[in-house]
Amino acid sequence: MKLRTRLNIMLIPAVAFGFLVAIIITTYLSVNALHQSTNDSLKANGDLIEKSIFSWIKNNKDLINSLANSPIVKQPLTSADKHANMSAHFESLATAFDFRNIALLDEHGIAIAASNPNRIGQNYQQLEYVKQAKLSADIGVNTKYLSHVINKHKKKDFNNITLIDKAYS
Repeated sequence: MKLRTRLNIMLIPAVAFGFLVAIIITTYLSVNALHQSTNDSLKANGDLIEKSIFSWIKNNKDLINSLANSPIVKQPLTSADKHANMSAHFESLATAFDFRNIALLDEHGIAIAASNPNRIGQNYQQLEYVKQAKLSADIGVNTKYLSHVINKHKKKDFNNITLIDKAYS
C-alpha cells in the first residue's frame, strides 16, 4: 500500500473526528448560552410582573382607603336621599375605575348603598372576603382575586370594593 493511501486512511478519520468534536463543543456552548439567556429573560419578566402586581395592589389599596375615608362615605346615612347620593357616587367611581361593584354594608352584611342598584339590600355576610374584611383592620386581597390579576389583566371584572362600616359593627 502506498504511503499516500495510508496517510489518507489515517488523516480522513482524524479530521472528521476533529470536526465532530468541534461541532459538539460549539453546540454545547450555544445551548448553554441560550439556556442562560432564556433564564435571565424569564427572571427579568417575572420580576417585572411581580412589581406590576404589587404596584396594582398598592394603588387599589390607596384608592379603597381614600374611598373609605371620603366625607361622603363617613357621613351618617340618615335619609333615603343620602343613600341615593352615596350610591350615585359609588356608581360614578365604579364607572371611572372599571369596578364591577362598590358597596357599603351595614353590621349585618346588607348593602345599604351600592354602585349597582340591584345590589342594594343584598346580603353579603356569607361571602368569605366580607367575613375576612370584617375581621381585619386592613384591606386584604383574596388570593382568588389575585389570580385573576395575573390571568385576566385585560378586564378588571374581579374588582369588587366592599366597605364595611365599622361604626355599624
